[in-house]
Amino acid sequence: MSEYEGIFISQVLQRPEILNETIILPGMLEDWKYKQVFTTVKKMQAKSPADLMAISKESGIAIHEIAGIEAIAGSPANWRYYENKIVDLWKRKVLKLSLIDKIKDMEHKNANEVIAEIDELLTSLSVSTGNREIINVGDKIMDYLGAVEERRKNEGMLGLRTGITGFDDATCGLRPTLLYVIGARPSQGKSALALNMVSNIAKQGIPVGYLSIESSITELIDRLFAIRGRIDARKIQIGMFSGADFHRVMETGAMFKNEKILVWDKPNAYLEDCISTARNMVRGYGVKVLFVDYAQIIRVRGAQEKRAAVEEVSQSMKELARELNVPVVLLAQLKRDADNRRPELSDFQWSSQFEQDADVAALIHHKYDKEKRYKIERSYLLLEKVRDGKRCIVNIVFQPEFLRMIDDEEHGVTDDL
Repeated sequence: MSEYEGIFISQVLQRPEILNETIILPGMLEDWKYKQVFTTVKKMQAKSPADLMAISKESGIAIHEIAGIEAIAGSPANWRYYENKIVDLWKRKVLKLSLIDKIKDMEHKNANEVIAEIDELLTSLSVSTGNREIINVGDKIMDYLGAVEERRKNEGMLGLRTGITGFDDATCGLRPTLLYVIGARPSQGKSALALNMVSNIAKQGIPVGYLSIESSITELIDRLFAIRGRIDARKIQIGMFSGADFHRVMETGAMFKNEKILVWDKPNAYLEDCISTARNMVRGYGVKVLFVDYAQIIRVRGAQEKRAAVEEVSQSMKELARELNVPVVLLAQLKRDADNRRPELSDFQWSSQFEQDADVAALIHHKYDKEKRYKIERSYLLLEKVRDGKRCIVNIVFQPEFLRMIDDEEHGVTDDL
């Protein structure tokens, strides 16, 4: 049983939210260290997220032992399996000890009394570890009405506002547990769109996490300054500022200094490192939304081909959004043949898995001037998949020199191009 307990407690340390769902109680655990860690994390979780050092101090268990327990399990994804194992073994133990006592009592009680007591024991075990999926709707009504009232106050906005009004109206914002996939061809603005969202969310005082596998932190800061300060991105890169531009750079720096944008830039990053970093950002730094740039260049150990690797990334990001209870925005590249036409969901490079995993899938599409090949006439955000919503087209304005994507107030949201 200790083996199952070790893995389960490791998963709890990796994902403390498990304690909100599990039916395990401290008395079901045999190993005193695991029981102590379980009790400590549950106690501290009610106040604020706890790091390993805080858990060590509160529980009295050495930090290296806590870290060793956390490292036992590779992932918290299958914690239900270990929960069931622990509960099953606990039930057997209780039944064995209780039945031994009942057999001893048979000398002093009649058979019907003993049968009734055994039946009561079995019923209590069944109720105490009953099917967690059986929920009485009536018990949830007050919580539901509270949530409805909150929606009314927020005017239907269930998630974080990205600053792209058409996108927010169509999707109700970036919502916890959902996966958002933004697709585009290279240099079409997928990173620019993501960083516009990052800038707009951070302005609201909301901590944002950005996992950059493609660009360095210096490049990202250059882009954020261009977006927020409305400064020509090229001028920022080469340092050729006018006096007015330099003043805007200073003002923009003062704004960003008071905001929380956490960046992890790691070229050729492996999937498990991305997941570990994402957990740390959410649990350790209070990040409320994660951006990942971009799917097809994340490396996956053991994947024999690119398609399998990309599918693993997509599925893992879907699971990560649910595990961490935050929205995850995953950027992805489209196939080359989507260059000169309206892109579709089937155009994601190396995988159709995005179509299945995405709760919202948005594709960037530009129409170019026929005479001037690189001049953008119109830009669109094609919402090809919207969970619990309507597919639509959000008209946007892309200002490449500032890397800004803003609402096209003249055209708004339409059903077709």
